[in-house]
Amino acid sequence: MQPDTLDWFSHPHSSALLIYLLGGWSIFAVYHIILYLRNKNTLYLLYGLYLVAIIGYQIKFLRPSYFPYSGAAISFIKDIPEIFAELSYLIYFVFAFKFLNIKKDFPKWYKLISRALVLIAIFTLVSFVLNLVTNDKVLAMRLYHFFVIYILILSVITYVMFFRSRHPLRFYIIIGSLLLLIFSVISLILTIQDIALNQDPQYAYLWLYTGYLLETILFALGLGHLQYFNEREKIEAQNNLIHQMEQNKQLQQQVERDLRQNVTALTKKAEKDEIEHIKMRYEQQLSELKLTVLRSQMNPHFIFNSLNSIKRYIIENEQENAVYYLNKFSKLIRKILSASMEGDISLAEELETAELYVNIENIRFNDTINFKKDIDNSLNLDTIKIPALILQPFLENAIWHGLALVKGDKLLTLSVHRKSEDYIKITIDDNGIGRKRSAELKKKKLHKRDSLGIVLTKERLEKFTRDMKNVYRLTFIDFEEYGQPKGTKVTIEMPLR
Repeated sequence: MQPDTLDWFSHPHSSALLIYLLGGWSIFAVYHIILYLRNKNTLYLLYGLYLVAIIGYQIKFLRPSYFPYSGAAISFIKDIPEIFAELSYLIYFVFAFKFLNIKKDFPKWYKLISRALVLIAIFTLVSFVLNLVTNDKVLAMRLYHFFVIYILILSVITYVMFFRSRHPLRFYIIIGSLLLLIFSVISLILTIQDIALNQDPQYAYLWLYTGYLLETILFALGLGHLQYFNEREKIEAQNNLIHQMEQNKQLQQQVERDLRQNVTALTKKAEKDEIEHIKMRYEQQLSELKLTVLRSQMNPHFIFNSLNSIKRYIIENEQENAVYYLNKFSKLIRKILSASMEGDISLAEELETAELYVNIENIRFNDTINFKKDIDNSLNLDTIKIPALILQPFLENAIWHGLALVKGDKLLTLSVHRKSEDYIKITIDDNGIGRKRSAELKKKKLHKRDSLGIVLTKERLEKFTRDMKNVYRLTFIDFEEYGQPKGTKVTIEMPLR
């Protein structure tokens, strides 16, 4: 009987059913590995490798007529089916643990089972080497039987954790695994009966393939559902940030309206000198308000991300990193609050705050930013006064709009030098993607947030130098090399009081 005339369901190995199943799983595996390359989500990679292991385990049942020119590669894979079976179990556990976030919910059990999985990996490697060296099929099968017993014990423990898990998508893993277990047991019973009756056990494997198919479909649906959850949480966080920014803007507008109404009412009753005094007071309050708005623009996403980083260190039991991060974060918050009550501070304090801010952001970049300072030793930093928090917006832009998307070395330099007797020059250099490329990427974003940091900084510099004989100068230079952006340089030239 020819393969194409056989009943697919009674003879899955002799007919074309198995080749179609393996082809479908291969497409699924390649698709999820491509998703991993695009999204860098290791769950996609683990799922793709799990499918590859299943395919490798079932290749031994393929008839030679399907691969007339297969060569040594297919023959080699057929000789080591137990290795692929062991790999499939190993990858399954790693995938399920990461999907259900077992490390967070059961940290102690996670450590113990992780060690057990390491033993599985070592056992698989040793079995593979022995099989290559000795080519003893009886030994390979005995090792595999020992492996199955070990896996059954480990599975009972892990399934208890799966049922106790609070993950909202846990039933994708639980139901998929139970279906495969049920159909595998049915397949095993039928295989034993067929062998006892001296019959071809191909039909029994149909139940196993049904279990595999249902499990892989449920796992794929679970991955899609998980991606939907992650996207929804990201959108909710962005919406909350936008809502907070709108509230800050409304607060600013309300305070400005109240101040204008007060000035209008007092203008009608006050003398000229009193009016001038009120105007000066109004300008001072407006300047302080703009400083508050500048801080409120930084605080929502900066504080939110910093607290999330601290939370992650605590969850992962990295107490030393959490304390280190928290100390720096609290010190920066104290400096910001202190600066907001003064308006003008010494250049020494401003540089210390700027360095602290960059160090905190660098923790989130895994210390990949090479931050350098170049300070003129002839300057008395304690006596030079500048507006508080004047450097933070430029440093934030350099990091998040310039260096964040750079692959390779990230360089950030802060320089302070005397330009002349009346001026100091502050320079911030980065080797980021440049302002033009950053603007192009910003246009593609779904939610855009207009930063007021640079605009408010210019206004505060104008107010700071209003009564001085010299004015400030602010320049931006974008560097290019062979038409490609190579960074941005911001220069602030400030007159000395």
